[in-house]
Amino acid sequence: MKAIADLSGKALREVEKSVGKLEQACGFPSEDVRALVESNQLLRTKLSQLGLDPDDTTGEELHYTLISKYQKDCAAVDSAIGITRTTSPGNKISKAIELAEHSFRASGVWALKNTSARALLRSNSPNKLMKNLGYRSVDSLLKREDVQSVFAACVAIESETWHKKTNSLASKLGTTSYEIRQPKVVTLSSRLKIDNIVIENQMVAAIGLSSKKAESLPALYLALKIVDALTGFGEQYKTTDLSAAHIALHWWKDTEHLLMPTDAGPVSLNLKDVAENHANNLNFNNASRQHAHQAFWNNLMSRYKEYVDDLPLEIEATKQRIYQPKNFAALAFEPVEA
Repeated sequence: MKAIADLSGKALREVEKSVGKLEQACGFPSEDVRALVESNQLLRTKLSQLGLDPDDTTGEELHYTLISKYQKDCAAVDSAIGITRTTSPGNKISKAIELAEHSFRASGVWALKNTSARALLRSNSPNKLMKNLGYRSVDSLLKREDVQSVFAACVAIESETWHKKTNSLASKLGTTSYEIRQPKVVTLSSRLKIDNIVIENQMVAAIGLSSKKAESLPALYLALKIVDALTGFGEQYKTTDLSAAHIALHWWKDTEHLLMPTDAGPVSLNLKDVAENHANNLNFNNASRQHAHQAFWNNLMSRYKEYVDDLPLEIEATKQRIYQPKNFAALAFEPVEA
């Protein structure tokens, strides 16, 4: 169980309790052991493909090898989508958005219509945002700015009081004020001081990209951040990834849950973690691994979930407890008693 805890980033007691319950409910299929064995086999294959010895590679060696591969892959992607040294920041951002949009084609989400969103802003003007952008009236703002960009920017700029009032007004609108549509990626004004590179606003199905911060980052990194933001829009976007977007990224397929155990902590092979390490210049000792931790745990949980519909009759009561009133995730994450 300690190996599972290390790879999932969870406390040992939590893992023992959660996995123990699932093993018992599913007839002791040893899926935890299977997950470890299969992950180790895939890890060895990936290390060999990198030219590393699976039996004699340190965590630090793997960390910097992954950074080097990511840099080469960023360059390959840039070349494939037409980004050169002379490409303007605006064009690079547009190409990054196109790259991200190629990775998802879901059925859409329930979002406020643009006409309704504009009316809502007239009822509750975003004064802080207007001041930052130099507008004196809401009509002037809406005449020159995309309404989805406005709502995305408001996430970072406007106060909690403004958001509470906006949510209250939106809750009173009828269903005709909403529609089903794809999330839209919009570029936020460089005049705005925004800490996050990507901001999502589910009310209008918008993903805002900070143009000021994006200028110096690889297009692949921007696309990864956009894809990551999409996961907040529903289950249909949970499996979104970029591994099929270019041949240079094919190696990263199936690595999202892989980590190499070391005495200093596991090293993540998840593309998003490696991208964060590169973008933030993180060394081996403080490297990101949260995406791989979550992916490993999700992979393990999905293995047990496959057993639920085939549970034997003698543990039907356990099956009901998993779903009613608790769902599968609730059972897996039930708090450990102190």
